[in-house]
Amino acid sequence: MSAAFQIFQQIPLAFFGNDQKKPLDLYVKCIRKILKDENLMQIPPPGTLPSIPAAPLEILAMSFDGLTSFFRGGSFTQETAPDGYKLINEFRPEGSKDFSRFTTPKEKLLLKALQLHAGFTLGLIAWEKKDRAAAAKRYKETLELAATYPPWNKVDPQSKHLDRWTMECVQQTKDNLAVIIQNDTKNVQKAQQAHSSQDGNSRRDVVQTRNTRVDAFGIVSVEDTISIATDSCGFCGKRDVKLSRCRTCKKAVYCDRVCQTADWKSHKSMCHAPAA
Repeated sequence: MSAAFQIFQQIPLAFFGNDQKKPLDLYVKCIRKILKDENLMQIPPPGTLPSIPAAPLEILAMSFDGLTSFFRGGSFTQETAPDGYKLINEFRPEGSKDFSRFTTPKEKLLLKALQLHAGFTLGLIAWEKKDRAAAAKRYKETLELAATYPPWNKVDPQSKHLDRWTMECVQQTKDNLAVIIQNDTKNVQKAQQAHSSQDGNSRRDVVQTRNTRVDAFGIVSVEDTISIATDSCGFCGKRDVKLSRCRTCKKAVYCDRVCQTADWKSHKSMCHAPAA
């Protein structure tokens, strides 16, 4: 029996103790131990744990799911559990952490699954901090990584374990980003009708429009302003995360070169390099 699995076995009992952070710390310890020098693909000995179709079999993935669940549900934050947050952040899709121990095709696929779950979780953490732009960026990075392995981009009802666990994560990421884009469109339209001071065409524009927000605990709040999370193409109007800016004025944003070229006739007179 591996040292990591012995740590993993302590977690259920830790939930009944007085230290609410103990299970999270054990998840971190288990993950760190496996990453350091144990079999990355190890699974529990036969008969020790039930096999759940929608959950991964690998101890590393099970531990990572347990760790991220504390943050997804709002039980802990970056401030209250910095070690747990740091570990999740190491797996973010655009991270620079060295994962050279993941060498075989199966190990690399497991790594990708962990990175996708990390990106999704970091998006939720940003959302809870009311940083809609950062949340959208994390979701976008997650979906770009998911696109490199097409089988995970649609939930297969017949799939199980690591595949099913990750497919559902990718689908939830798609849904969350779609809601952000949809709400940006609606909120900007409402703000423009009310003659808001900012047009809301760029990420982090703050527009004046009343909106309802529900946090991880189901608490509803009403706010009078909202920070826009996406850019709006200056030609076709399509919204997405961090579109390309005009190289000259650095203000107008476009989906791609095609939209920028098509808009040049009307944009030309307003295109000036920013003052030094």
